[in-house]
Amino acid sequence: MGNLSDVVYPELKATQKLSSTGNNFLIWKLKLAFVLTDHQLPHLLSPTREDPKWHDKNDAAKLLILRTLDNDLLLEFSDYPTPSSIMEALLHRFDNRLKAFRILLLRRYRDHRMAADAHIYQHVFRMRAMAKELEYAGIKIPDEMQAVALLNSLPDDWDDDVERLAIGLDGASTEKLSFDCVSRRLRMVSDVRSLKKLNNAKKLKNKFRGSCYNCGKRGHHQSDCPEQGSSKQKSSSSEIFTIPGASATLSEIIYPQLKTYLKINCKGSRFSMWKRELFDVLEDNQVEYVLKDLKPSEPTDAASEVDAQLYDKWHADDFTCRHLILGAMDDDVFLSFHDYPTAKALLYSLEAFFNSPSTAQKLVLLKKYMNNHMSDDTLIMDHILKMDLMAHKLKIAGVNVPNEMQSLVLLDSLPESWGDTLTLLNINMTLDMENGLSLDNVRKRVRDAGQMKELMAQADDSLFDGNGNRNTKRVFRGKCFSCGRPGHYQSDCPDQDITGQWIPAHFAMCLKQLLIWSY
Repeated sequence: MGNLSDVVYPELKATQKLSSTGNNFLIWKLKLAFVLTDHQLPHLLSPTREDPKWHDKNDAAKLLILRTLDNDLLLEFSDYPTPSSIMEALLHRFDNRLKAFRILLLRRYRDHRMAADAHIYQHVFRMRAMAKELEYAGIKIPDEMQAVALLNSLPDDWDDDVERLAIGLDGASTEKLSFDCVSRRLRMVSDVRSLKKLNNAKKLKNKFRGSCYNCGKRGHHQSDCPEQGSSKQKSSSSEIFTIPGASATLSEIIYPQLKTYLKINCKGSRFSMWKRELFDVLEDNQVEYVLKDLKPSEPTDAASEVDAQLYDKWHADDFTCRHLILGAMDDDVFLSFHDYPTAKALLYSLEAFFNSPSTAQKLVLLKKYMNNHMSDDTLIMDHILKMDLMAHKLKIAGVNVPNEMQSLVLLDSLPESWGDTLTLLNINMTLDMENGLSLDNVRKRVRDAGQMKELMAQADDSLFDGNGNRNTKRVFRGKCFSCGRPGHYQSDCPDQDITGQWIPAHFAMCLKQLLIWSY
């Protein structure tokens, strides 16, 4: 296995190399500190040469830094003798540049406005990241001023909500004005706005009567095509779940997922899944204990060597754990949470921000779950999995849907074309005294009925052409050149690969009747 930093921050050698403009200097510097520490080379940024292997380590640290620079900076700094001289020159250039543009950064922060299509989480993190950039440039904005700037940056259609935020129910201020307080209330307001939007939407949409440009089926647009979504999902998952090698560790397999589709963005929509996968990585690197154990006190002169080693090990593992968490975040979220001193404090703050749904958000999830209905083009297994996922999201939000209610909601979500099938299902489950409306029983019966209907639909497709006319193809009376049996051509031989097998029309009709009677 290579160094852990190659898994945590591979972007430093690819998409996030330090550019000659220095726009990403701050986040580059913070990530590079972990890379050098992981390679046990951070001390080489200071001009000491006491280590007998100093020359070898000097070349290694210099190479690490140069690999994270773009081509222009690489040509300029490749002749510098030591990594400390490279860092001093970079700090002198970009830190001074950052300070020189302090007025510009302050104006950009003051004039920043939330985009009409932006999510409130995204806007909150952007404002917080801009405040962090100003702080590193030497301008520390007070917390109350950040709260006022956040309220001032909202669009005009938020004016009524901002006014309700500024005063309490009794007409007086009820909470201390702070950035965390305002951002928390704005998230609640955003959930209420989503709930209003959901309530005001039309409950019955006119069904699209044309054909999809993607699959050719009628009843939905290309953007809503279920086959298009499944193909995208398959392509993305094939890229994500590529195992680097037979000897790959758990971190090398899971962490790339935390760097891609599970990465914590400003919305935090997959926080629970992200956290579960992250704990597997932390356990694989044996650093998860820093989230549970108390921080050891600093050893005194009278402390034993074992205590000193335990203290150093805890701080090193906490540093690794903290960057494993930070490495699975978007840049704005990274800058917003980087200053937390320990991994435990960092994770606690993330949970408080992303894992505390408001009442309005719970209502939105519940309404979407109760009003979700299966379309005729949806596969039954996809629909069952979607309903289970929505129930799981409600459970994460603190709304535990009982199994019997999940069964009833699943039955109620079936389309009108299932009318006769649903009647038979209700009769069979009523007579089933042992299992009845148990969730597993309902899932199994609905799944079996849905798969039977899909087989019947495939049989109907073989009986009719694309225009709805019955196939009148004459039966071939000769013999097959492959198997020697009469009634079909060699290209339609059932003995060849099942993917190319042709089902005759009379066999399809028999299959349909058999399925009906067996059901």
